[in-house]
Amino acid sequence: MIAKADQYPLKAIRAHCLDCAAGNTANVRFCPCHGTGEASKCALWPFRFGVKPNSASLRKRLGEDADYLLSPDRMPPADLPLEKCEAWIREQQRRETPGAESHRVASIEHVHT
Repeated sequence: MIAKADQYPLKAIRAHCLDCAAGNTANVRFCPCHGTGEASKCALWPFRFGVKPNSASLRKRLGEDADYLLSPDRMPPADLPLEKCEAWIREQQRRETPGAESHRVASIEHVHT
């Protein structure tokens, strides 16, 4: 998923992050390139959702996990398996529950597509 030249910069960043994560939105969401611990630091990490990192709309979409997913200091270490990440576990539980919560999670994956 290579970004087109006519894309807005934030959309191009989102496309790049999806390309880097082999199209897997969970890998973009829990990207280990936040620069803490042993992980490499990527300047695009704060913009990986395709919107401004501290926008109210993004915080609303991310819900209770917003602070966790937007703060490099609170992200899990790069070597922590996703299965042990609290935010990832909550997301999987929401995906298994039909209704409004699953719709909210789906909208997070498609932030401003």
